[in-house]
Amino acid sequence: MVTSALPLVYVSYAWGDTTPDGRERELIVDELCAALEEQEQIIVGRDKKLLKTGDSIEDFATDIARGGLVLAVISRKSLRSHWCMVDELLQAFRRRNFKANEFGSDVLALILDDARADLDDLADLIGHWSEAIKKERTLLELADPDRKYSLDSWESLDQAEELRARLPDLIRSIKMRAMPRGYDAISREVFSEIRELVVNRLSEKGLAAKMNPSNMAEEEQAVHESPASLAPHYLAVVLRRQHQRSGDYSEPKYCWEVYLNKPPDQHYEPLSLQEELGSYLTASADKSDLSASAAGLAAPRTIADLIQAVVDWTLRQKYQVLIEVFAPLELLDFDWAHLKVVNPRKARLGPVDLVKTCPFVLRSLARFEDEEFTSAFEWLGQKYAQLEKGSGRWIAGTDAVSLDKLAEAEMKKNLVAIKRIDPLDADHISRLQWLESMISTMVPVALWRRHGCSNSTEKELLAHLDGYEGMLAGHANGDFVPAGCARLELLPIYRRNMIADPVVHDFVFLLDHPQRAPGLDALQSPLVSS
Repeated sequence: MVTSALPLVYVSYAWGDTTPDGRERELIVDELCAALEEQEQIIVGRDKKLLKTGDSIEDFATDIARGGLVLAVISRKSLRSHWCMVDELLQAFRRRNFKANEFGSDVLALILDDARADLDDLADLIGHWSEAIKKERTLLELADPDRKYSLDSWESLDQAEELRARLPDLIRSIKMRAMPRGYDAISREVFSEIRELVVNRLSEKGLAAKMNPSNMAEEEQAVHESPASLAPHYLAVVLRRQHQRSGDYSEPKYCWEVYLNKPPDQHYEPLSLQEELGSYLTASADKSDLSASAAGLAAPRTIADLIQAVVDWTLRQKYQVLIEVFAPLELLDFDWAHLKVVNPRKARLGPVDLVKTCPFVLRSLARFEDEEFTSAFEWLGQKYAQLEKGSGRWIAGTDAVSLDKLAEAEMKKNLVAIKRIDPLDADHISRLQWLESMISTMVPVALWRRHGCSNSTEKELLAHLDGYEGMLAGHANGDFVPAGCARLELLPIYRRNMIADPVVHDFVFLLDHPQRAPGLDALQSPLVSS
């Protein structure tokens, strides 16, 4: 029996009892977990194994909702359980943006015989939740009619009401995938169908190496002892704003270059993309109308076209590639994570977000080229050195929002990273002012929430940041930043592996390395657009 390492799969189910149906629920979960762990060496997260006396049941429910893969054992009792439906499955549905396809891909529903009646006719199930909500509301209105004191209980009731409203869509998402139903079909040949499906889904998520705990231990040891050995190739996409004539108020255009850096070298070699993109691009997330271009019409080439060509090249390579976008100030405000691209290997799925397809990170072009910032460039190297030793500190909380506090941080070598949980302002000019101040600090690592992001709670946001294996630990202003710059370079790869969490899209990572940028000599190459 496997007992070490972190779970790759979580199980959501209603505990068994002394009834025949209750004993069947407990038996199928026992046998399923044993089959996955013994036959496939897959760690399964289950409450009775992981929860100890004094542990938070709510925290474990959150782990299930955030899990990359969830096995939901659907029974009549689980469909009426607040923990199973509200705290686990509704939260998992929310974290997949209430999209049936994403939910069905990550939550594998194993439907027991006694749940079929509820799934075929929702009236009784909706009636159950309506009665439960009515009873709870009556009690709370007696105890706390003004909603002043029992805030957690009122929030729990609000979530139950949301479940009732979303129940048709949630049940539809559970039913829409073809899965074996009933104990006999599910457990056939030691759960062979379920085991094969779990293995395939984990492989699709890039977690194949972690299925075997011995492989995972070797991988973690390699990261700890020699992060450079796992370093990806870096593909630098450099965007520069075209200088326009005075009085020219047309849409700004950007020239572009692409370079490849092969570890452990720091040198970037120009890379020629076999794509007729033209010399200049517009800052648009929409792709060009290729049919109009073929007809000889003036169809502009866009940043979306360039990134699609980069993704096409990246996915043809046999090694890990991390895309670096060296962007001028105003393009740090571009919504890179939601930029749509097509994975040539999965073209039938249509366009998906860039962050789901390739790991990428933003770097500030201004720090390397703009005279307004390069005069203080030596500070970037000094702060990077502090970060590498683990002696640097976070700029967080209100200090991360204040332009005055950021201005003060420029000449303080021990302030090496910015963590802004508050979203950027809705006003574009205000956002640019903050981004400019952030760049001027010369801190090598910064993360901030983009404007217009989801209404996540601070607890959810911080839990997401804690999920990066300690690389983003320390949330208060002045907390120490974890050492290990080489591991921080892998943040974009971790982010892609955590894509099931919608909070991924809320955060922007800027990681600047004082020695990682295409050199001026490379920029003169005839292979670039210029």
